[in-house]
Amino acid sequence: MSDTDTADEVVDISCTPPKKRAKRLHFSVSEKQIILNIYKHEMHGSSDSSVQDIVCKVASISGVSRASVYRIVREYRSNHSLVDPKNYPPRKKINDAIDDFDRIAIRRIVHNLKRIMTRQGSRDLPSNYSKKWGSNTKAGKKTKQLSGEGTI
Repeated sequence: MSDTDTADEVVDISCTPPKKRAKRLHFSVSEKQIILNIYKHEMHGSSDSSVQDIVCKVASISGVSRASVYRIVREYRSNHSLVDPKNYPPRKKINDAIDDFDRIAIRRIVHNLKRIMTRQGSRDLPSNYSKKWGSNTKAGKKTKQLSGEGTI
């Protein structure tokens, strides 16, 4: 064994500072478990430190906020386990709920309303708006009735 092979030598390994966790919606169970293990290690390692100091240390080590650490510890203390959050199905888009015929009818109403408003030159709704738009639903179509002009 040579002089350079001793175990007492200190090897300089440059550690990078902890990176912040990319913003996501929830923590997985494995991430929660890692944060909880760091918290337990810090609790047993430094018994003279306050809980706030330990939570700040855990938050800086793991790269999450202090509120997240408190939330994970509270979840573990109340349930004695860590669980994944519920996976909700994705919301349906409004375009999926409306068929093509209804979408065209809505588009026609909106464009006609815009034409009326630009003709008046104001941004407010006309005072007699509800009187101008009739509720004729022949064959499921909404039609515009103007006084004296008939149905368009």
